[in-house]
Amino acid sequence: MKTSTQIKDGYIRFKFEPSKEDPVHPVEHYKLIGRKMKIKIPDGVDAKKIHPDHLALITILTIHPFTRGEMIFPKPVSKRFFEATQVVSRYKCSPVDEELEAWNASDDSSPGLAFSGGADSTAALAVMPATTVPIFMDRPDKKGSLYDKSAAIESCRQLKLLGFNMQVIECDVEHIRDPVGFPTDVANAIPAVFLASVLNLNSISFGTILESSYGTGHRLFRDYPNLSHWRLWGTLFTGAGIPMALPVAGVSEVGTRLIIEKAPLGYVAQSCIRGKWQVPCWDCWKCFRKGLLGVALKLDMQSVPNMESLFSIKEAVKYLIEIPIKHENIIAYAVQRLPKGDLFIDTLGQRVLDKSMELGWLENWFDGSLELVPEVMREHIAEKLEFYLGRMDEAGVAKLNSWNMDKFLTSKKCIKAQEKLAALISKQ
Repeated sequence: MKTSTQIKDGYIRFKFEPSKEDPVHPVEHYKLIGRKMKIKIPDGVDAKKIHPDHLALITILTIHPFTRGEMIFPKPVSKRFFEATQVVSRYKCSPVDEELEAWNASDDSSPGLAFSGGADSTAALAVMPATTVPIFMDRPDKKGSLYDKSAAIESCRQLKLLGFNMQVIECDVEHIRDPVGFPTDVANAIPAVFLASVLNLNSISFGTILESSYGTGHRLFRDYPNLSHWRLWGTLFTGAGIPMALPVAGVSEVGTRLIIEKAPLGYVAQSCIRGKWQVPCWDCWKCFRKGLLGVALKLDMQSVPNMESLFSIKEAVKYLIEIPIKHENIIAYAVQRLPKGDLFIDTLGQRVLDKSMELGWLENWFDGSLELVPEVMREHIAEKLEFYLGRMDEAGVAKLNSWNMDKFLTSKKCIKAQEKLAALISKQ
């Protein structure tokens, strides 16, 4: 894959030229359809001065799934970043400039955050230093899309009013693939990487939570710090001088909800990406899950529709009849705390996990996740998470480390309960 950049009409434009060996259709469910990607250059920024290592990292974030053999960067990279690319096994990167000085933030630097406007990235911001720079990717509207960015844009405006150096940067990276979406799960950091040297960022954080990092809610516990995902992206971001940070990786979705309820800036969060500011659509899986959790925590008693309405959400029905249910631990936590006597809740309760499993530990913070945060931020983040949630005790950590749903999910009890649940909600 040969890549190049051009600065034109206020944008930096990336051009990708696949070779015959590049897999433009790497998996069945998505493929590379575009050959260009652009980022809007903010006023006052000289795009010619963006460090070559950062242009290279943006390139990898964009076309990693579609490359095999060789990746030729827009400009020669430093020896440090080149060495970091050796973590990638299926392609080789070039060119390298042995004399190019690698980029490092100065002493008065700030952490950056790939901000989405949702509960998890807002919780991350709430526990990060006050100097954190939230950076939102403004995704161009696409005809027919259900995505409505107006609520997220308002969240960004509110953060600016609170005094944050909020950055909103247009980028159309999602449109290089079909269906539309991020080519890599950390591609939302592209604007932050682009501005890292301009804003003097010392790291880039994500709102990744316990369910996505350590696997709670999935079938098995994952030792995330030793997985290939962290080795790949953690190495590349560090090689670019902007280490990857996951401040809420040890916090479940239950915990991030508790944080945004307690934190002064928590009101800016809205997880629904289809509704308007403070008006969720109540017609998507996120609204179902977050609504159910809110009622269980006695936080959304007035705004959440009744259970019959929640269980009639088509997208929710799609996930509820799967084994496992997406974020099954959150559904189970909520159901265990909801009043009995509702047909839908009682039937769902027969399906989700073993009712003898206690999930209160999801309310606390797993402090082992501090290794996923640069040392310079660890003390601050630990203090904040201790204040908002408290540390997970030994019993909770043991339950986390032994997380395994396989036996339950393959049991006759679970399968029979799933059939009963599917029959009930199919009548809606």
